Amino acid sequence: MLKKLLTISLLSCVSISCADAQTSTDGQANPGATRISIASHSVRFSDIPAFAALYRGAAVPVMENLVEDGMITGYGVWMHNTGGKYNLRWHLAGMEGTNFEQAWTEVITGIDAVDPEGLEAFNRSVLAHKDEVWNLGERNWETP
Repeated sequence: MLKKLLTISLLSCVSISCADAQTSTDGQANPGATRISIASHSVRFSDIPAFAALYRGAAVPVMENLVEDGMITGYGVWMHNTGGKYNLRWHLAGMEGTNFEQAWTEVITGIDAVDPEGLEAFNRSVLAHKDEVWNLGERNWETP
């Protein structure tokens, strides 16, 4: 019983710390977005606090400006642990024709201008990386 309670309390702490980093101007909902660019990073769990500080302190203001300028429609980060690796899926949402390469360049350049040491530390912490661009669709059936 004690082991079960300890596990539940630890999982609650992990989910709360993850939710703290999931900042978005539109509450993670991107109405009207038709495309999403995802930068997946595998990092050590011990590197999450530094990433969260970099994300909130340097990246969010840059991404908010990109939303205001119309370059992207939204942004966010999903974080989870699988197989001993902690995974970050940092995303930018947009429409058909959104230049995600330019948007990511703006994000990285903006972070580097604010916190070059933090960006360098994050880059060193990445164990694996993958980029994906997805077209978003809607289900073609009615729900009750």
